Amino acid sequence: MEMPTEQCGICSRQVLFSETVHVLIHTRTETVVVDYYVCRGCYEEVAPAFDEPSV
Repeated sequence: MEMPTEQCGICSRQVLFSETVHVLIHTRTETVVVDYYVCRGCYEEVAPAFDEPSV
């Protein structure tokens, strides 16, 4: 049985769907929301940019 794949919205690699992270980005532009599946490697690289600063 073939496992479903998804194209990473950042690096464009085809990865197993189970190895993706669903990312929604509110752009505050006409596009409004960008909806991507990204591979875990790309997610781990960009996720720290969205961490809340410590108070």
